[in-house]
Amino acid sequence: MDNRRLLTFFLVTFAAIILMMQIKKSLFPPPAPVPVASQTAPQDTSTAPAIQSPPVSVDAFLTGALQLTSPGWPSPILTVLTHPLVAEQVQKEAQRAQAIAKAKEMDKEWEKIPDDDLVLGNSESKLHVVFSSRGAAVRRLTLNHHRTATRDYAKPDPSKQPLVLLSENEGQSGFENEEQRLAHQSYRLAIENEKLFWRVLPGHNESQIAFEAELPHRNLRIRKQFSLDPQVYHMQLELTFSPIDPARPIAFDYELHGPRGLAIEGMAWKQMSFRQAVTCSVDPNDVRVAQRILDEPKMIDPQRDNKALPHIFNDPKNDRICQYSGIMTQYFSSLVIVDRPENQVPPRHIDRVIPYYVHNDPDASERQLALQGHVGVKLVSRPQKPEIGQSVTHKYLLFAGPSKVLLLSYEPDTKPGLTETYSNLHLNLITDAPFYSWTQSIGWTSVVVFFTNLMHQFLEWLHRVFGSYGVAIIIMTIVVRAMMFPISRKQAIMSQETSAKMAKLKPELKKLEEKYKNDSQARGVAQMELFRKHGVNPLSGCTGCLIVMLQMPIFMGLYYALYESTHLRLEGFLWTSNLAAPDMMIRWAEWPGIGWFVTKFLNFGDFFNLLPIVSVILMYCQQQMMMPPALDEQQAMQMKMMNFMMIFMGYLFYWIPSGLCIYFIFSSAWGMLERKFIPKLVHHHASSDAIKAGDKAAKTTPTAPGWKKKLTDWIVKLQKQADKKK
Repeated sequence: MDNRRLLTFFLVTFAAIILMMQIKKSLFPPPAPVPVASQTAPQDTSTAPAIQSPPVSVDAFLTGALQLTSPGWPSPILTVLTHPLVAEQVQKEAQRAQAIAKAKEMDKEWEKIPDDDLVLGNSESKLHVVFSSRGAAVRRLTLNHHRTATRDYAKPDPSKQPLVLLSENEGQSGFENEEQRLAHQSYRLAIENEKLFWRVLPGHNESQIAFEAELPHRNLRIRKQFSLDPQVYHMQLELTFSPIDPARPIAFDYELHGPRGLAIEGMAWKQMSFRQAVTCSVDPNDVRVAQRILDEPKMIDPQRDNKALPHIFNDPKNDRICQYSGIMTQYFSSLVIVDRPENQVPPRHIDRVIPYYVHNDPDASERQLALQGHVGVKLVSRPQKPEIGQSVTHKYLLFAGPSKVLLLSYEPDTKPGLTETYSNLHLNLITDAPFYSWTQSIGWTSVVVFFTNLMHQFLEWLHRVFGSYGVAIIIMTIVVRAMMFPISRKQAIMSQETSAKMAKLKPELKKLEEKYKNDSQARGVAQMELFRKHGVNPLSGCTGCLIVMLQMPIFMGLYYALYESTHLRLEGFLWTSNLAAPDMMIRWAEWPGIGWFVTKFLNFGDFFNLLPIVSVILMYCQQQMMMPPALDEQQAMQMKMMNFMMIFMGYLFYWIPSGLCIYFIFSSAWGMLERKFIPKLVHHHASSDAIKAGDKAAKTTPTAPGWKKKLTDWIVKLQKQADKKK
């Protein structure tokens, strides 16, 4: 059996070798002998074998294969080559090679085009924009009326240069080639990966610039025109697509890329996402109904959550129309807006918006890996098929400026009605939007936004009067707390009265707990009966919560007004140089022994921040003053948990802006002063109720001494202490 297998193996091997030799002989036959007389004669190229000439098509290649076939011997290679699927694949490869060669030639021609800087605006306009002549896109965009802050700690830049909001070089150490550089420019146009050869049209000036490109094989001419008003924070973009030959049809769709390279500041202490993709859509039946969607870098990054999906605007189940899309930071935004007349539905230019991840911030710390990242948006148009000889024009507004558009009305040299124009386009939703849909549905968001904008207006008025945003924050906090004093007084009185009554019932409650130790239902019934007998309302705490809820929109409006105000950015007060950043009083990173411990181990950063610590201490003291005594072990445990939560809150507060710290400090101090006066007010309140009830004994109740009597007693006390020391 083994001999048979061995013999079979040798036979099959021998047959395979013979077959291989025949195939080789068919493909590469020996050259024919050349006559001696013809060696000196000119060679006739027309009779040369086909394999010596480069193949230009599949037919020529197959013809050469036929010529290589030996007579009387079927060629397996020829059989394979003449198969339709293989022939089609060979044809595709040949076309691909031709396309690559053509692309290389186009690259050489494209690189010959000069890449000059073209400018819109001047040093006095709101925007100063530098374009790339080769890419017909924004290379750099500067906000002339806003200053630059340092990237690490958001301190005022010593150079005092205006803020460069968009830059192709932001976060880039270098580019591999010129095409990669153009891909990092803002507001560029792409058509199915076509290489567009832009040329600058005549008539360029500080107010407008136009580019033009042609795609002859598509019969398409593209015009891209930018214009700028020096008093606004947006450019007008007009895209015109027309046929080169009016007698032939055109069909296309395009991709309009949004802003790239948004600058950030304060990386060392930032506690929120560096950048976010923002998209807004409107209801086709009512343009006033708008929805804002945020995409975090972590969601878009394919290396992290990778949960971002395209926003579709032709879905019959959720028919929406794209209004704008772009990138936002805490204080500034850059958007592509579909232009439309006031109170009219925007045209359906955009089919979908695709947020995408660009690259990491190379200088982000490990603590901020979840927050960092450059992101971009791509607006894909609906397929366009105009009638023969007709052109298509799409108009956009390219916004680049403060995210809080309400504050633009307080800036000098701003076009009248600009805030209303942006609000009509729903740019106010960049900041004035709910994080949860249910807060919008119950009207809570609208109430908070109303008070937030009211606080903005009040803060700006105080700044005009006093000339300092730090002083304006202090006065605004005191005024708001003073206006809320009647409500907080009512809350404190109810809390103290309930606590006093519960303290008196504490022995009775302990007896009921011992009596009904194993019957919680009976114990609850007995407690309710005890409360009813002594006139204690156990639901009075709900009334106190209701009072707190009435105050919450006002205090939240004050908080958000300070958090999102662009005007607090780089405004100094006391030792802090930026009210929108931590106060950074002392740099302790270089302290021997303690520097590594506080910066690396405790992760407190390079600076010691005093204002957050003062804020937390005062809030803790206020909490202890307002907290009633514990009536049982459960309440005591809850109080301990609240104290631990206050410590945790102190760690979070360590990075909040100094402007917010000033608000919390003076708000807590005011609350503690209120609490100091509450006992006298409670006593006065009880006396008034007794007088109304006809209690004559209450009329003789001594009133609290006035401030003059208190001051006199305090001076006499000091004098007696001095006499004793003598």
